[in-house]
Amino acid sequence: MNFTDAWRHDETTETLWTNPETDIAILAPHAGDIEFNTEFAAGQLHKLLRKAGYHPTTWMYHGFGENAFDEYHVSSNYLDFTQFTELSRLQDRRFRFGVSFHIHEAGYVGVGGRIGEGIRSEVADRLTERLPNSKEVRYRHDEMKNKGRKESNIVNRITESGDDGLQIEMTPKTSYNYWKRVARSVRDVYVELL
Repeated sequence: MNFTDAWRHDETTETLWTNPETDIAILAPHAGDIEFNTEFAAGQLHKLLRKAGYHPTTWMYHGFGENAFDEYHVSSNYLDFTQFTELSRLQDRRFRFGVSFHIHEAGYVGVGGRIGEGIRSEVADRLTERLPNSKEVRYRHDEMKNKGRKESNIVNRITESGDDGLQIEMTPKTSYNYWKRVARSVRDVYVELL
């Protein structure tokens, strides 16, 4: 089903933009109405990295409808490549880095994943520079609820090492109003790493 039909009929669809030679995978596993605007942050990061000369692979799963979260949300720790037609095309691929975008209700922007604290700190610094002063940004695992640290998390599993996934947890307001700033902040760090 294409995006427009999925949106019109409260269904699901996937988007996959793939590059066979990329070092980075960008994920929005809860896009559409599941976790609103996460696909825009992922798509913006994809676009920004392309403009910088990198060509990421990006996968998004869009679920639509008033009850999309309850109907279509699958924890990133339990996502299986074979559950999704387009994601299954990446089953045998691994990337140097993975980045995923999410929403949580914790009241702060979280920069998690298994990737090293130094990189999480750099992303957090860029977010702090770009987001309004009222937005708290956390990157230390012991200060966050949704850490993204589990080996089973798709953003970690998709990396070559299993330890180079970055999970961004936005507040609803951040995702709604500042998704471009979030994407730019992540871009600024990753253009130095790729």
